Amino acid sequence: MLPEFIKDFFIDSYTLLAIIGVLSLILYVILYLEKKLNYSRKRVNKILVIGAISGVITLVFALLFDLLVHYLKSGEVRFGVTFLGGVIPGLICFTLLNYYFNKDERENLKEILGVLVRGIILGHMFGRIGCFLAGCCYGKPTDSIFGVIYPDVPYSPRGEIFEEYGEGVAVHPTQLYEASFLLCLFLILHFVPKLRENSFVIYLFSYGVFRFFIEFIRGDDRGSLIPFLSPSQILSFILIVMGAVVLLYRYYQKRSIK
Repeated sequence: MLPEFIKDFFIDSYTLLAIIGVLSLILYVILYLEKKLNYSRKRVNKILVIGAISGVITLVFALLFDLLVHYLKSGEVRFGVTFLGGVIPGLICFTLLNYYFNKDERENLKEILGVLVRGIILGHMFGRIGCFLAGCCYGKPTDSIFGVIYPDVPYSPRGEIFEEYGEGVAVHPTQLYEASFLLCLFLILHFVPKLRENSFVIYLFSYGVFRFFIEFIRGDDRGSLIPFLSPSQILSFILIVMGAVVLLYRYYQKRSIK
């Protein structure tokens, strides 16, 4: 057993993976813009400042959306994070701030957004591994070979799995399903040039569709806004709509040029 004062210097696996995820996002954006696209440090710094502001917006909305859903359901104030509840307003904020306050990069906005979402995908992948280690965002019970049995409560911050299904019940490791999907998506968008050019819109569609369907086997209770649909399924639909709006904008933009 470690002394208590030593334990104070340790952080849990979820926090560690979340930090790694944020750092990987930032490093990917910086390295790709500077090394691959030859952006100057001044240009990159301006994008990073806008990214930091958008990151704060992302966190605030992720917290507020989760709080709202649970309050509407039970009337209790509960703090959590809903990824899509934050990333959608965060992306909108990043786009608008670059468009209006970084006018020199307007022509490169598609390229910058592509780099950003690839960084988000990479960071999100680490975050989902952290969710798996923490025992949150788990799936429904399953008899399949993929089922995972979580150990005692200390590995799950709120012990929700055990409250929901009892101890010793195998559940879908939806966190690892999602992490695997995100890793594959990142590798494809990073290494395939033709797809890399359209990273932003591909991300909106592919993650929106994936997240909508994986929600059917999620087992954690996150409240509801519409019967038969989880809050994240509603947000997934919004993500897909955003992708359609981007495609329509590009289509009419090309027509106007002709």
